[in-house]
Amino acid sequence: MQLTDFSGHIGIPVSNIATSETFYREVGFEVIERHSLDSGKGGNNHITFLAFGRTLVELYQLDQEPVAGQAGAIHHFAITVDDLKSIKSNLAEKGIPLTVPDTELPFGKDGVTYIMIEGPNGEMIEFDQFK
Repeated sequence: MQLTDFSGHIGIPVSNIATSETFYREVGFEVIERHSLDSGKGGNNHITFLAFGRTLVELYQLDQEPVAGQAGAIHHFAITVDDLKSIKSNLAEKGIPLTVPDTELPFGKDGVTYIMIEGPNGEMIEFDQFK
């Protein structure tokens, strides 16, 4: 898979690129690209692109610009899945707790069941299984 295979991405500022990448890989994301770019401030900006199916996430840690957890940071993003049970099993195996357990809403044609987890920077990841 390449970056050009996606229609866009979700950018999430992080305080520690290694910790965040490890978390997202444990959740089931696959690393697509990694970059370390000169920040022009004496250090490097670290960027990792990860995919979960057709959802692309960009994690970035900027040199001397702590933006994680500040206004404008992502609250949550959602991923549609076919098998919520297997997602929950994978999360349990990795010791990742559910922040929001199975919740049903009347969204979509026949409703949706979703769960949420919290990432290492306070971002929430929602997994949706539509009926």
